Amino acid sequence: MQPAFPQSYTLKSNNNMTQQCTVYIGLVVSGVLDVSKLQDAHEVLVGLWPALGGKIITSTKPFSFTSGTIVDFKSRSLQRKLVDVGLTPFAETSSSHPSFHAINTKSDHLFHFDSLSNFPPPPTLFALRVTTLEDATLLGFRFPHHLFDGQACYDAIHAYVSILSGRSIPQLIPPPDIESLLSESVRGEDKLPPSVRPHPHVDLRSNYTLGFWGFAIYIFMSFFNSLRAALGLEEKDEEKMVHLPAEFVESLRNGCQDELEEDTLEGEMIEGKGLELSKNDVITAWLMKGAYATHRPSDRQGVDISFGFNYRRFLDPLPPNQTYIHNSFYNIRTSFPSLTQFQSLPLWRVALEMRLTCVRNMQPKAVKSGIRFLEATTKTLVTPNPPDRPLGIYYGPILSHWTRFEYLCLDFSEALLDRAEGVKGNEGKVLFMQPVSILPFGLTIKPYALVWKDGQGGYWARVNLLKSWWRGFDAFNIA
Repeated sequence: MQPAFPQSYTLKSNNNMTQQCTVYIGLVVSGVLDVSKLQDAHEVLVGLWPALGGKIITSTKPFSFTSGTIVDFKSRSLQRKLVDVGLTPFAETSSSHPSFHAINTKSDHLFHFDSLSNFPPPPTLFALRVTTLEDATLLGFRFPHHLFDGQACYDAIHAYVSILSGRSIPQLIPPPDIESLLSESVRGEDKLPPSVRPHPHVDLRSNYTLGFWGFAIYIFMSFFNSLRAALGLEEKDEEKMVHLPAEFVESLRNGCQDELEEDTLEGEMIEGKGLELSKNDVITAWLMKGAYATHRPSDRQGVDISFGFNYRRFLDPLPPNQTYIHNSFYNIRTSFPSLTQFQSLPLWRVALEMRLTCVRNMQPKAVKSGIRFLEATTKTLVTPNPPDRPLGIYYGPILSHWTRFEYLCLDFSEALLDRAEGVKGNEGKVLFMQPVSILPFGLTIKPYALVWKDGQGGYWARVNLLKSWWRGFDAFNIA
């Protein structure tokens, strides 16, 4: 029996840093899809998951949400082929070396033609824009980040594809923190390896700045730097798509793991004993080493790398075939005391620091503390810069890893316009994904990277840096 979904609700543990942020996900699907089938599936999904048919209410404190029957769906047709619309040439990549591709500044509008907004955030909780081309279909999904983390976005899109394919979808239940505190459902005992030392930055109070003045300083510095760039007094930022093929990432990870194990055997790096570096660890290290490779060394300026940590798997498990929509993440932090030290460390040492940060933050006590921080700050302004380094805006990079989600394996072939004639080649398959998170007033974070799978064992990353920083990948000799 479908549980009654509340008409309006407030959550007890939302991440306030995402209040005004919107997530847009663009999918390139091979072949022309039937718009009527796409709209019908949208209506069915909203009927089954009424949370998707509601709105975000920004006049309450904290923000609240409604459920409903809104179907925010629009479509259009362009008489052009996929190669002519100016998207990243995703087929033109090396099988063994990274490649860098400039992003067409209008490409996000191709997917979300009337849906993009940097302020105020769009009110509806789930929107879909469809653009049919002569040989492909562009799908533009939109979600408010304040309710949807990466997992919730993927779950909604996966459910949509399931409906198109005639499959059943999980039952959507209300988020548990409408009524109770999520921190009380964290279970388990800490199992920190004996060689790993505790670290103060596991406490989220050392990772975020709270209150109006910290928020005001961060916004002022962001606007000030943007104004200087507009006046030509400072260089502008530049976004690129970076492709990391499977062979390259595997080689990078294996090399870093070998060096870690060699050092632990020699007694040099005891804290890394028995740890297995992940691909996310080495990708993060590689991107950040390249970004800061050409910076002038500084003993006074530290580097604080933050990346998203999803805590949902540490909560009480749901019954089979149930799910809920929720923003279940906060940023965890890897701190380097100086830029000079960060630049001097080999790649494997930076990757190890990423792994140690994950290991420390995956302990149940740390997870409970992190969620309690969110529960205590639902009505507080939260900014991502550490309180001990409020002005280091270019030295607080943020990364989001969407590497658990199989977007490139989604199959829309049941919605093909000429489905009765049979499926030819890769028709209906997702060829490329173009995600973006938009902050209010067009503000950007530098460095920022969003990483996802390419469907062939490799990875894509959408990376934003100041223009000159891209030269660091040549100087670091890692491209």
